[in-house]
Amino acid sequence: MPTHFKTVRVGDTEVFYREAGHPDRPTILLLHGFPTSSHMFRELIPLLATQYHVVAPDLPGFGFTQLDSAQPKLTFDKLTDTIEDFAETLKLDRYALYVFDYGAPVGWRLATRHPEKVLALISQNGNAYEEGLSEAWAPLRNYWKAPSAENRSAIRALLSPEATKWQYTHGTPDPTRVAPEAYTLDALLMQRPGNETIQLDLFLDYANNVAQYPTFHKYFRDHQPPLLAVWGKNDPFFLPAGAEAFKRDLPQAQVHFFDTGHFALETHVQEISTRILDFLEEHLGKSRKALRSNLDTVKGFYTSLAAGDVPGVLGLLDAQVQWTEAQRFPYYTGTWIGPQAVLNNLIKRLVADWDDFKATPKDFLVEGSNIVSFGTYTGIYKKTGKPMSSDFAHLWTVKDGKLTRFLMYTDTAKILEAMQA
Repeated sequence: MPTHFKTVRVGDTEVFYREAGHPDRPTILLLHGFPTSSHMFRELIPLLATQYHVVAPDLPGFGFTQLDSAQPKLTFDKLTDTIEDFAETLKLDRYALYVFDYGAPVGWRLATRHPEKVLALISQNGNAYEEGLSEAWAPLRNYWKAPSAENRSAIRALLSPEATKWQYTHGTPDPTRVAPEAYTLDALLMQRPGNETIQLDLFLDYANNVAQYPTFHKYFRDHQPPLLAVWGKNDPFFLPAGAEAFKRDLPQAQVHFFDTGHFALETHVQEISTRILDFLEEHLGKSRKALRSNLDTVKGFYTSLAAGDVPGVLGLLDAQVQWTEAQRFPYYTGTWIGPQAVLNNLIKRLVADWDDFKATPKDFLVEGSNIVSFGTYTGIYKKTGKPMSSDFAHLWTVKDGKLTRFLMYTDTAKILEAMQA
């Protein structure tokens, strides 16, 4: 399944994102952390996209996302605002959230704002508890307590190329498994003009994430979202205790540790992807299969129609199917009820009046039991010998593997033109 590299305008930000998998499948929204970008998911995305629709944006201030302002004042609330608007722009109405590092406080905020949209949570070294913060946070805690120029300067070293490489390799039993292009790209993008100020401001604002931990915990307790924690146990910043703490508010949380560091995907992407797919199959499998089943039912109608398999077409229709052609379509007589009415009023007439009549779908939009198909009608009207080609949109409703409703929209003028001598 290929990964596509796209951008979309969200307010004053041009958001870069990676996308893979069929949009009609349940979505996984991947949120990266510091100091990286969606590049960290380059190997995970194709593994998940075999079964899911995967979207991974670059947060403002990171990767290839571009800000209109040269010196924006970014906070984690503002990062969340952008990702919230990004999800709305892409019409991501429901999704599983994968959070890592900085992506965690963004994801937790997103979930507390829209709990109805979150199907499941996957935390890969994405912290939400005080006990998950190691002693490595001491310089940052000093900065939070006293944001002086001296303390600000003391944490500037965290932005160096050496520090970025260290984050990738520390705690990894075999550093030769860490691809050098990963930390090299991150380091280069960190050095862009104005980015140092952005990052130092976010370091300071991270204190607000810790202050909101009780709010995040309340969300966990109140809504009980399914949660999987996949954790590099040698992470120098986020301790295993932070992963175990999820069970305090989410007793059914699944927690798994891997013998690696902060960037666990660099060395354990296969193992982690297996855990994720098993977890999502457990919690989203029915939804995913239902969506595929509904779409397969609609596609089966077009396949049977193209093959001239009338029993196959009628077999997909519910006993009380409501079928409505476009009002100016030559066969329109109102809404027909039941397969026999569709056979008598439509299918028999198409066979009698047209040569090589086809309804060829090109694209589909799936929203649960409702499916919209876009395509083209073609055929030759027998009485006039004139060819016809007219684009259509079909609205279907599917229930228990049967088509229960059909609405047709098309350019009827093109059809009538072919029928007129």
